[in-house]
Amino acid sequence: MDQLHRAPGYRLASTGTTTARSSAATPEATMIRPDTDELIAFLNSLLEVDRGAISTLMLQRKVVCKQALLDHSTVQCGPEGVGMLGILNGYCGTLDEGEHAGWGPISAVADKRTCLIRRFERTT
Repeated sequence: MDQLHRAPGYRLASTGTTTARSSAATPEATMIRPDTDELIAFLNSLLEVDRGAISTLMLQRKVVCKQALLDHSTVQCGPEGVGMLGILNGYCGTLDEGEHAGWGPISAVADKRTCLIRRFERTT
């Protein structure tokens, strides 16, 4: 059985562990866009067309960006920069409460062995 890893658009610490966005970058209240589930369905349909390309594009988090983008209230960035999943999560908003407060509403479920995304789903 393949090991799966859930990869929402959140910050990755340099140790490889996951941490939530800093509270300074989290807005007071953000509404999740009502079309988020449609975007997730669209992303899943793209996986059926070219899983390798979509996985590489969506899991890449090392595009260097300006500090203003790193400080954006909803775009999910890591220490090395920003990726497409973080930008799409920024469009959809951030979760306001719970264990994943400050994270985006879209998660990528990836196979740890192959580094391919199995599916996109709502961050829970």
